[in-house]
Amino acid sequence: MSIRFRCSLFFLLICNLAVVSVRRISGLIGISKSSVHRCMKAIEERNTHLESWLWETPEGQQWLFRMIVGLNSLGPIP
Repeated sequence: MSIRFRCSLFFLLICNLAVVSVRRISGLIGISKSSVHRCMKAIEERNTHLESWLWETPEGQQWLFRMIVGLNSLGPIP
């Protein structure tokens, strides 16, 4: 399982579950409790930006990827 897929799945679980425990998420995703805790900490740190929810979703990741590829295809900025 790639880290991008794992983090997006983790974010969707947090958004959809009312009670979130490290042990329950660990069991649902199939990763260790320490990895779940690290992901939770990373999401908390990323949430300092208002738009951070966008790149946590699969649609937002796809949009961000397309934007970066589009900007790279323009070439260097003079």
